[in-house]
Order: sequence, then structure tokens, then C-alpha cells
Amino acid sequence: MNCGNCKICCYVTAVPEIQKHFNTWCAHAIGSQGCRIYAMRPLSCCGFECYWLKEGLSKDLRPDLCGVMIESIPGYNVRVVYCDPSKPMAWQQPEFRKIIADFALSNHPVVVNVGRKGGNVIILPDGITEDQVWSELNELNEKAMGV
Repeated sequence: MNCGNCKICCYVTAVPEIQKHFNTWCAHAIGSQGCRIYAMRPLSCCGFECYWLKEGLSKDLRPDLCGVMIESIPGYNVRVVYCDPSKPMAWQQPEFRKIIADFALSNHPVVVNVGRKGGNVIILPDGITEDQVWSELNELNEKAMGV
């Protein structure tokens, strides 16, 4: 399985090393061809794992088609769910509610970015605090920036 024409990760995610913000197209994305700097892409991109691709989910759950992309970050507990800003409630689809519930039951906190400023929903398993989640994400950001 490969990404096909899906390039939603080049849109919804932030890439701090190149000052790319959430919900903006990466300057290095080349339409359906992929990434202009793939061989030298930033650490954030190298470590990126698309849950749809990794888990071999059905074609109808391909992120660009359904409006939801899930990122699992190697070495980190938190899972991040990104919604296409034009479909901010797409994560409420039954398939994704089950995936998110399974994450929480497996002790993985989930941050859902619904595509609006300040539009995060945080789902916390028992024993994990919101501060712990943001601390983990800040650590990841600092690592990407080489701090």
C-alpha cells in the first residue's frame, strides 16, 4: 500500500523546522508527485507515520477522501488526529470513534485537531493529564527544532 494521490499530511500537519504551520500547504509539496525535498526532508517528516498507511485501513478511510488523518509518533505515547478544515467533524465518524476509543483503552492520549484555531479536543486515558500530553508534544517540537 502507498499514499496514492493522498498528500493531506503536507497540508494539515505543522513542520517546525521549515516554519510550516497547520492547515497550510507545504511549499515543497508538488501536486500528486509528492515532495520536492523528500531525500532531505525535515526530521518531523522523516518520523511521520500515517496510521491509515501503517495499519492498512480501507480505501474509503484514506485521509484525503474521508477528511481524517491519524498520526502515531514513534517513541511517543500521544496520537494526533487531524481533520481537514473543510470537514471539522469528520473524526466523529463511527470508524474513527472506535479507533480513538481503542487508543484511549490502550493508554494512548489523543489530541484531535479539528482544523480551527484553538480547535483541539483532548481524550485522556485514566491517569494521564492534559499537562503530560502537552509536555510530550512540546518535547517532540523541541526535538524537531534541535533544541
